Amino acid sequence: MNEQELKEQLKREIRQEMKKSARKKRIIILVIILVIIAGIFIYVKISNDRLAELNKQYTYEEISQYKKEIPITTENWKEYITTEDTTAENKDNFGNVTSKYEKTQLKLKDNICGYVVLELNIPKNKYNKKQNIVIIGGTNNYYENSLIIYGEQTKEGDITIYHERFTLDDLEVVQIKGYIYTIDIPEEMWRTRKNSGEKYINYENITLYKDNTNENRNYIYTLSYKEYEKYKEQIGK
Repeated sequence: MNEQELKEQLKREIRQEMKKSARKKRIIILVIILVIIAGIFIYVKISNDRLAELNKQYTYEEISQYKKEIPITTENWKEYITTEDTTAENKDNFGNVTSKYEKTQLKLKDNICGYVVLELNIPKNKYNKKQNIVIIGGTNNYYENSLIIYGEQTKEGDITIYHERFTLDDLEVVQIKGYIYTIDIPEEMWRTRKNSGEKYINYENITLYKDNTNENRNYIYTLSYKEYEKYKEQIGK
């Protein structure tokens, strides 16, 4: 084999090596592209699954399985209703207190959901002895009617104080109607908002919050209000 033939053979071998190297590069690039595509697919799937989990809508049936209904009667109502004393002030245009109202509010106990409709007799009242009131779970505010107690008045300097407090023993239930229950939603059902840390559940196109926030009441009030709205529809109110 002469020198020219050797050069030609060397060129062929170099070209073959270059072709092999090019094939290896193409294979490596193809593998990298496939890995990237697979990674993107996995990421999108995980993201979609996570989004679907965060946006899951629970149905009435799914939530109701964690409810335990409680019968409320004229005999046992004190087991589920409690009182809370409050003080309200009236002020003049200069910010001076002119009068105080020492009141008592009725509310359902903290772990009780639902609503109660009461017709009450108030023997200690001088006027308006019979009154109707609605109590909604999760709030100490009267939803429809205030319970008015006429008590004595005293003076504290120039401030008039209206004493309108009472206990459950001061009330007689004439008739009672309601739907109350406890609910124990499993911890794993609650989702957490990344920014605020709020725990929530999506339930029939509304959001239930585990705790009270600055903008939203907790799930006990939301569910209780929903139950009372159903009751009002039933009676055509």
